[in-house]
Amino acid sequence: MLPVDAAVATGLMQARTEPFTAFFSLVTELGDVWFCIFAASLICLFLYASKQKRFVPELLLISIGSALTVWALKLLFALPRPTDPISLITLDSFSFPSGHAAAAATLYGFLLWMMLGTGKTDRMRTIFAGVFFTIIILVGLSRLYLGVHYLTDVLAGYVVGFAWVAIGIVLARSPYFRNRK
Repeated sequence: MLPVDAAVATGLMQARTEPFTAFFSLVTELGDVWFCIFAASLICLFLYASKQKRFVPELLLISIGSALTVWALKLLFALPRPTDPISLITLDSFSFPSGHAAAAATLYGFLLWMMLGTGKTDRMRTIFAGVFFTIIILVGLSRLYLGVHYLTDVLAGYVVGFAWVAIGIVLARSPYFRNRK
């Protein structure tokens, strides 16, 4: 554990309250890998049904790609999760990188990019961008607050997620994907 990880974990342990614990226990679900893949699938179905299928392949690809990357990195690094007294929840999987942070960055980051490019009004784009950005930050913070990850785990999860968003954007802008109907 790095000194910054210890400092953040200690600071958040001291700031815990029942209302915050209840709040972050709910917020963390917005970054659950299976929830994000399910949500991405529903969004793709909606886009496909409404004949707005332009981003469907990219969204599916980056959602699955991000999850597989996290899985592979967890196996590669095999770093343990925080334990008592840091953790409020005991999990038996590896810690690095945070799958929740990666899933949130991937799903909500790509949706944020989609909304910035396709939102109907400036106000709508601003509202959605703010909501998606806030969810990404709160999911990462929830993992730290609940003591199931260190700061470096969450930051690495964000890097994985945003890297997959960048891949999705490049694909969406490529001539092959852009010329699809």
